[in-house]
Amino acid sequence: MMHSLFAMSVLCAVPIVLAYLYFLSRFYEIVNAEKPEWLRYRDEPSIFYSNLPRRFDPNVSLRVLSIAFSSKVGALSSTSAVGYAKGIRVTGAASLALIVYIFWYVWAYAGA
Repeated sequence: MMHSLFAMSVLCAVPIVLAYLYFLSRFYEIVNAEKPEWLRYRDEPSIFYSNLPRRFDPNVSLRVLSIAFSSKVGALSSTSAVGYAKGIRVTGAASLALIVYIFWYVWAYAGA
């Protein structure tokens, strides 16, 4: 029973993480179009991210997450921004719960 539950949780983790990345990407596009000053930071991206699009910079992703979990979402004029922010919150919490469960399962049953 526990092995099938573990397999199902691993299989469920993939679409949840993909949905999380989709919501994050769409929310980034909205914030970047409406309030690009919210995504600016002082430091330039590191040399590893210089040839990639700006949305893949970890500093920008963290800013998008902080906006999604703050009250700034209400300041955006797009009606879909609230939905994407809620999607980020829900899928992020579900991803975290599944990751914790998977680590617990591996830790509890690795020695058995």
